[in-house]
Amino acid sequence: MTAKLIDLYKVGEVVTIGDDDGNTVEVYLKKLNTVDAQLAVKRAAAKRARVLITTKDQDSDEFLMYVSQAQDLGRDGMLELIVAGEAQDIAERVEAELSADKEWSEDNYLEGLRDSWEEVKDDFHNAEEGTPEKEEADRIFAELKRFQAKAEVAINREVEDAKDAYRDTSDVDLAIKAASKLIFAQADQEWLAEFQRCQLWLGVRDPKQTTKKYFSSRSEVDELAPETIGALIGHYNRITVDAAEGKGSAEAPTS
Repeated sequence: MTAKLIDLYKVGEVVTIGDDDGNTVEVYLKKLNTVDAQLAVKRAAAKRARVLITTKDQDSDEFLMYVSQAQDLGRDGMLELIVAGEAQDIAERVEAELSADKEWSEDNYLEGLRDSWEEVKDDFHNAEEGTPEKEEADRIFAELKRFQAKAEVAINREVEDAKDAYRDTSDVDLAIKAASKLIFAQADQEWLAEFQRCQLWLGVRDPKQTTKKYFSSRSEVDELAPETIGALIGHYNRITVDAAEGKGSAEAPTS
């Protein structure tokens, strides 16, 4: 979501949360200050660590449960899971290397294409066929897709090589490695869930007295209906402006 100038220094806003029966409650959502944000991160990190402990005892029932889940994926699924992190690194490296080739780097050609796409993407989707605007947008799109196609060939080749490195690995050893990947993924989910609930605990305030927290303890947030938690998190995300938003190059179009 693109931030508006009016949102940049907004510290909070009143929102209304309702249910299917028409009942509504007004609360004030306040962005976390530095101290509260650090507390939320600390509690989220603790939650993540408690999940990661499972990887330290591969004979435990918990770890074996994840092994069983990994085995349910089959050998191909386990390989996909294991190399997923490598695949992301491979993609970033290959695209960086390709963009440095003379064909794409000379006169900042690729960067210019990406900048141009931001200007013409509306014409690509909305302009009438045969118009100069549509034709120009189509040309830019085609060049970006050509770059993407070249990158994907190299990426897919290296990903297959990464999978091939496990050719002689037994299914049991693959399952153990894949189980660790599942645990790390679960730990990341737990981190995010805890951080978001801490945002609500620390950031939801009385609309008439915005310095007063709505929840007296973190555990009260867990007592809310999942729908209420989801709605509050959605509203909270909308008032939170990412400081890094808008930075970096535009991605190549995919449709």
